[in-house]
Amino acid sequence: MDRRIIEVIYITLFLVLSVVLYVVIIPSKKELSDYRKSRRIMATALMLTSILGVLRLLFPPTPDQLYAERCVTLVVSYIFTCLNYIS
Repeated sequence: MDRRIIEVIYITLFLVLSVVLYVVIIPSKKELSDYRKSRRIMATALMLTSILGVLRLLFPPTPDQLYAERCVTLVVSYIFTCLNYIS
């Protein structure tokens, strides 16, 4: 498969997941406040990942930008891991 097709699939997946997380309704009980916070943070991280993918698709990265992109991906992965641990 072409690299661009795979990128479009990933961008679409992250975009759909972020929208789903934004619209999921969690009851407003006090004990569920951590879930609401982590849901918003994860939705934002996925949205930023999809935006990064769109920018990468429109403007192919240079080697320096690839390093920065890997750092952003690591940060998103760490956020996801921490939120899974909290949940």
